[in-house]
Amino acid sequence: SVLTEQLGHRATISFTYSSERLRRSSFAPQLMGDQIGTYAAVGSGETLGYLSGDATGQVVYYAARTGRRTLIGSTPLTEIDALALTDGRLHLLTDNRVVTIASDFFAARGAGLRATSIRSSELEIPDASLDGVTADGNQLLLWGSDGDGAAVWRVAPPFTDPQVIFRGDASGSIGAVRPTVTTPIVVLRDGTIIQLGNLPGVPVFEYSVLGAQDALWDPDVGVVAAKTRTSAFDTSLVVVDMATRETLPIATDAFLTSRVALDDRSMTLYSLSLVGSQSAPTTRLARHSGRSFGRTETLAEMPGEYPAADIVWDAATNALITSFSESGVLRYSGNAVAEFQPTAHLADQLVLFSSLLVARNSDGTATIWDARTREQLFDIYMVGSSDWLAVSLEGTFLSSSRGVERYLHHYRSGRSRLSLADFRTTLPFRR
Repeated sequence: SVLTEQLGHRATISFTYSSERLRRSSFAPQLMGDQIGTYAAVGSGETLGYLSGDATGQVVYYAARTGRRTLIGSTPLTEIDALALTDGRLHLLTDNRVVTIASDFFAARGAGLRATSIRSSELEIPDASLDGVTADGNQLLLWGSDGDGAAVWRVAPPFTDPQVIFRGDASGSIGAVRPTVTTPIVVLRDGTIIQLGNLPGVPVFEYSVLGAQDALWDPDVGVVAAKTRTSAFDTSLVVVDMATRETLPIATDAFLTSRVALDDRSMTLYSLSLVGSQSAPTTRLARHSGRSFGRTETLAEMPGEYPAADIVWDAATNALITSFSESGVLRYSGNAVAEFQPTAHLADQLVLFSSLLVARNSDGTATIWDARTREQLFDIYMVGSSDWLAVSLEGTFLSSSRGVERYLHHYRSGRSRLSLADFRTTLPFRR
C-alpha cells in the first residue's frame, strides 16, 4: 500500500504480487490535509494498512485494500514552552504555569544516575503571561508580563511567593534573561541590555543597542552583545566595557547574531549568526579567539535560518554543545565533533546542569541525556495541564499518574508475552 499523488490529489493505491505479476487492487482518493508526516505499516492480510501521524498530532489509519480512512485520535500532549534545571528539580514551563518534577535523578553529583523518589508540583503567577524560565543557581527566574507591564520574577523552590526583581514599562517586552556569576542580564526587545542590581529597580549597568538578541557578562571581558548589523560599517557582535562604556566591535560578516556562549578559561567566544543576504541567508556556528576575539573560525554552516538553535558551554568537559545540526545534538571539543545519541525529536533550547543535558524540542517535548556519555535517558511528554510521561529509547516509561497510561499502546510482535505493564519503570532504579 502506497501514498501517491494523482492529478494534484493525494491517493492510496494497493497492489498485490503473485505469479511474478504486480496488480493494482484498490485506489482511493484521500483528503489528508497539508501536513504529511510519518507512516508505519501495521497488520496483515485483511487488516493490512498503515498509520499516519502529522505535525498536528493527529493519527489516522488507512486500510490497504479499500483505502478507508479512520481517525484514531488527536494528540493529548501539551507543549513545553521552556525549561530549566536546579539541584534535584526539572522545571517545565507549559500552559502558562511551571510544572516541577523533583527527584534525586536531577541532583548534582559526581557519578551515577539513580531515582529513589519522584514528585510533581505546580506554580502559577496570577494575571501573568509567562514567556520564559531559566535557573539562577538554585533559584528560578521567570519573565513575561502582567497588568503592570513586562516583569522578571524570582522564585526559590520549593515554591515561595514570586518576587518581582525587574519591572519594564507597559509597552515593552523581554526577549531574554541570562544569569551571570553575579546578577542576571535582561535583554529587552527594544534593544536595551540591563544588568540587574541586588536591589529591585537599581540596575548595575544599562546599555542600548539596536536589535539586541542575546547578551552575556564576564568580569574579565565585559558585556558581549549579539545584535543585528545596522549598516555596512557596523557589526553584529560587540563588547562593552561597563566602566567606560567603550564599545569594541568583533569582526564578523554576519548581519545578525542570535546566540553567544563563552569559554572563560581560554577566553574563546562562540556565536550563532546569519550571513549572506536576508533573502538567502546561511546560518553559521563560529568560534572567536585571540586578542579582542579577532580570529574567527567557522565550525559549521547550513543554508537557511535556524532561529531556535542553541549553544551552551560545558566547562566540565571543556566543550561546546549545540543543537545547530541536522543530525541531532553535537559536542565540539577542539577540532573533534561527537554526536549525542539521536532521538526522534529536533532539539531547540539546551540546558546543562551537572551531568545532565536537557533539550526543549521543536515539537514541544523534552529530551534528557547523560552529558558525559551522550546517552539518551528519557523523552518527556506533558499531558494535560500537569501530568507527564517519561519514555526511554528501550520503551520503558515512568508517569506522574496511572491515568496517563491510557494514552499508551503496546503492539506485541511474534510470540512475545510482554504487556504494557512490563515496560513500566519502578523506583528505585539506577542507570
